[in-house]
Amino acid sequence: MHGIAARIVTDSGRGAAAAARHLLEVHPDDDEELVWQLREAAREHVAVGAPDAARRCLERALEEPPRPEIHAHVLYELGCATFLTAPARTIGHLRAALGMSGLDGDRRVDAVVRLSQALLHNNQMDEAVRTVEAEAALLEPGPAQLRLRAVQFMWRACSPVRPAHPPAPSAWPNSPPPAPAVTTPNACC
Repeated sequence: MHGIAARIVTDSGRGAAAAARHLLEVHPDDDEELVWQLREAAREHVAVGAPDAARRCLERALEEPPRPEIHAHVLYELGCATFLTAPARTIGHLRAALGMSGLDGDRRVDAVVRLSQALLHNNQMDEAVRTVEAEAALLEPGPAQLRLRAVQFMWRACSPVRPAHPPAPSAWPNSPPPAPAVTTPNACC
């Protein structure tokens, strides 16, 4: 019944997002076309700023289930949909996607960058750095590796870890003598 209603909605030109309420109610039956429609609905939901609706579509697509060669892509898309609302869930989805075959090239690099961002949002900075560092080490020199190295550098630069006792400027080699202290009334700094 819901499958027929979804087809009528999409055939009328209203798009997969409009049919999503019916698509979500169709019983799982290993239907590749349904997985494609749910992914399309999720893309439309994300495009209009409805990540929770996209999440529901993609979670339902995983129940169908998707073919093995696109399973990692569905998990990646789900990780992207949950990124702003649930970074911890995003981490799980993206780790699962990266652990499967299917994500290659730029899509894999995007997933690693997104995973490192989710780790950062989840206060796991060291893990974010290690994640991009490990993936960059697997790549040949080129744009993808350079992108991951740049992200790695960015996360390291943001790291709050500093030396416990940095040396005083006067102890630096070849440092000029300290400037005389100037006090002025009503100075703001």
